[in-house]
Amino acid sequence: MDYNAPLTLSDEEEEGRREPMDQLVEVLEETGKLLKDVHAWSMSNNTRRRVQSNFKLPKVPVTRTPHFDHFIRAATPQATKRLDKDLARIQTFVLDALAPLTALAECGDSTTKEELRLATTSAIQLIGNASARISHLRREKVMQGINKSLLPMVKDDAPYIDISPDLFGPEFVKKLKDFVDLVKVLRSSLPSSSSASRDHHYQERRSLFRKGNPSEKDRAFKRSGAYQSSRGGGREGRQTHHQK
Repeated sequence: MDYNAPLTLSDEEEEGRREPMDQLVEVLEETGKLLKDVHAWSMSNNTRRRVQSNFKLPKVPVTRTPHFDHFIRAATPQATKRLDKDLARIQTFVLDALAPLTALAECGDSTTKEELRLATTSAIQLIGNASARISHLRREKVMQGINKSLLPMVKDDAPYIDISPDLFGPEFVKKLKDFVDLVKVLRSSLPSSSSASRDHHYQERRSLFRKGNPSEKDRAFKRSGAYQSSRGGGREGRQTHHQK
């Protein structure tokens, strides 16, 4: 194994690995359907556990997703932590396939045809699940980089089932336009923030005005003799007090 190989592929190398469709291997219709299905949808947790239950990962540390070192994590920005969490989940899904693949690598003469078929199918399913989740993550990151308000468009995998070999598909532009138009309609039906702020301020002032002005009952009380008595009797009360 060449450990001095570059960690990433150049654009030319990446394009070179995409062979034309007419040069790829033909497979049985059943196999083709399996490949299409497992790459189109992300597995549910229950399905993933069911497929995993047939095989166990080997007791080799490299078959487990590496932990984020605590001394580095403490100094890492929150955005980077979220990115690492996404990548770690994807790495776990990729490593899932090592369990059935290891079983295939160690199969002996006593291995039955059904056992081989189960291991092969399980490996394809788990690799397909990892691929589907990577495609989902790629769509999310692209939309997040363009405009975060577009993220609802890529939350569900259903619209992207029959778009291979594209990531978004030829109908995405139309769906994007429909989504933007819908958002505009919904926003136009809501009161503007400035209008809502003015209404709130007006209601608040009215409330303060009502609290700061005496009611009719208060005004009647002030005109009554009881109020004057409580204040010392008014002019007559003050004169009497002065004469005394």
